[in-house]
Amino acid sequence: MGFRAVLNRPAVYELLQFLFGYRRRLVREFIRPTTGMKILDIGCGPASILKYLPKDVEYVGYDLDARYIAYAQRRFGDRGRFYCASVAQALQQAQDATGFDLVMAIGRASCRERVFRVV
Repeated sequence: MGFRAVLNRPAVYELLQFLFGYRRRLVREFIRPTTGMKILDIGCGPASILKYLPKDVEYVGYDLDARYIAYAQRRFGDRGRFYCASVAQALQQAQDATGFDLVMAIGRASCRERVFRVV
């Protein structure tokens, strides 16, 4: 089993993110959430970033992997809405919706962070 195959398991992916402190640092240094913020997360994975966000953010997460979405719904179903859909569908929602304060795409596919503030 290769490294990428291991990352297909949401619990393993989340554990690695925790061990490296990646999500906590990302939220603290780059996202800097505020109370009541509306966030669209494209490629949300297991949505483990929610552990580091204020309880009252409005969070919408999209991912192509149904296992990640199911994991996110079980773990954080009361804190956000989660959809198994493509990037194109997520971006369409971002265009159709008004008022997202933050649209982010932090993916394991590219291993590069992209955080966009929506004006």
